[in-house]
Amino acid sequence: MPERITVRALRAEEWAAARDLRLRALQDPVAGKAFFETLDAARERPDAAWQELVRSLSPDDPGSRDGRQLVGVASGGEFVATLTVRLQRAGEGEFGGGTITRDRGMLLGVWVAPEARGQGVLDELVDAAGAWTASRGVDRMTLWVHEENLRAQRAYARLGFSPTGQRVVEAIGPEIAMELSDVGQGRFCS
Repeated sequence: MPERITVRALRAEEWAAARDLRLRALQDPVAGKAFFETLDAARERPDAAWQELVRSLSPDDPGSRDGRQLVGVASGGEFVATLTVRLQRAGEGEFGGGTITRDRGMLLGVWVAPEARGQGVLDELVDAAGAWTASRGVDRMTLWVHEENLRAQRAYARLGFSPTGQRVVEAIGPEIAMELSDVGQGRFCS
């Protein structure tokens, strides 16, 4: 029987566990196509920078209205999944150039540990991100995924994300945008 994994917002005092999870994610065989940050760069980041990053994305910071980091926590307390959602407003610069045309939640740093895959953890992370996004009056979420990361593209499509037609080429290769509309409806309001 699969272990029960709880999805919740990351707390500021959990910065070290968040750091360790990120370092683990960056060691994943597909990390080079999934993340812009390298393992070496993440290892060099000082503790104070990790603390500030986690605090700024936690409900513990009254000023953290524009982003939230969510984690999947196994019954033993180990972090096994993560997703960050940040609000982006119309008129802001778009990744790869251009301007954002509508407010949206941008999903970043999505990762589920191999032992937690296939248990619906990604669904729960996206549901929680959708609920958080909708609670801020925003009805869509977007993400960028490497053009060759077909496993991730299939997972996002299963959750209702569709390609937008936007494509940029970055240092790690070509990225395509996928979007989920109507996050204020249905399962995202629970």
